[in-house]
Amino acid sequence: FEGENFWFSVYLSKGHYAIFDPKNREWKYSKDEKHHQAIQQISQPLSSTHGIAFNGKTLWLGGSYGESFGSINMETWQVEKHFTQKVRPDLPSSQSYSSFAFDGTNIWAAWHSFVYKLPTSETQQLLKINCETGEIIEKYPLPAGTRNDGVHGLTFDGKKLWHIKDKTLSAIDLKGNIISQFILKELYRPSGL
Repeated sequence: FEGENFWFSVYLSKGHYAIFDPKNREWKYSKDEKHHQAIQQISQPLSSTHGIAFNGKTLWLGGSYGESFGSINMETWQVEKHFTQKVRPDLPSSQSYSSFAFDGTNIWAAWHSFVYKLPTSETQQLLKINCETGEIIEKYPLPAGTRNDGVHGLTFDGKKLWHIKDKTLSAIDLKGNIISQFILKELYRPSGL
C-alpha cells in the first residue's frame, strides 16, 4: 500500500503488477513497458518479483530467487538502487526475499533459504537492510514455520513489524524480539501482509 492503492506483484510475469483502488473498487493491470523493464532489471535472473514495499515515492522489491533487490523511483520509473548479492552466497539452493517492509529508515526483509540441513534459525530470517548501501545491518531468526514453504508476509505498523508464516501472526520489535503471537486457525499459506 503506497497511501492510495494496494499493489500486487505477479509471479513470473516479466515485471507486470496489479493495482487495486479501494475507493473506486477498481483493478488495473500494468501495461507500461518502462515500468516492466525497471522491475525486470531488479528482479533478475527470472524477472520475477517477491516482496514489495514503499518508501514514499520509492518502490522496493526483491527477486524471487534471492539474487537481487533494489528500488525504483515511481515518478520517473528509473532504478535508483540495485543490489545483486545473495544473503548466503555459500548456499547452493534457492533463496528468497519473501516480503519487505519499510520502517521510515531501513528496509526489512523476510528471507528464506531452502537448505534443510541447516537449523531453521538460519533459513528463515528477518533482515534489517541499510537503504543506501544494501548492507544487511542485522539478522534475526523469524518465527519458524513449514521449512519447505518459502511464503512469508511482513509489514510495519509505525511501531513494530508484523510477520505471518503458516497460521502464526507475530509482532516483532525493531530489535528482532517477538513481543506477541496469534494463531489464526482459518488461514492456509498466507503469502502477504
